[in-house]
This record gives sequence, C-alpha cells and structure tokens, in this order.
Amino acid sequence: MEECDTARRDALQAELEQADLGVTTRCLQPVGKEMCEKLKEGEADKQKSYSAVIWSARALTPSDLDTLRAVQNLVSDCLEP
Repeated sequence: MEECDTARRDALQAELEQADLGVTTRCLQPVGKEMCEKLKEGEADKQKSYSAVIWSARALTPSDLDTLRAVQNLVSDCLEP
C-alpha cells in the first residue's frame, strides 16, 4: 500500500511542477482534517497589504476613482519569495 501512496504522491508532485504555477513542491505528505483547520486559521495572518503610487496620462474622472476604489482582492503578478 505504501508504494501506491508514494507513486500517487510523486505523480501529484510532478503534475504540480509541470502546471507552472510558480510553486515548487517537495516531500508532500497527507495531512488530517485537524491540520487543515490549523492552516486555515493562520491564513488570515498571512495576507499582505500593498499600496502604490500610480501615474495616469490623463486626469482621472470621479467614475475612474469609483472603479479603482471598488477593486478588492487584487491578485499581483509580482514574483517574490
């Protein structure tokens, strides 16, 4: 049974690396529900907040500002460790 689990783990690890998600996997291990709940609890502490100065080629209208203010949970393509 352990060989099957090892083969599945290795296949999953290879699939994740080939997906080009910008992550590297190593030594994947199955975890129980309790550990998943602990990870979920710590998720809020791991969020980052960014601010930026922007430049526009034209004056922003009130509608432009409303659109910018409405943006939430913006995903950054920034590559960082």
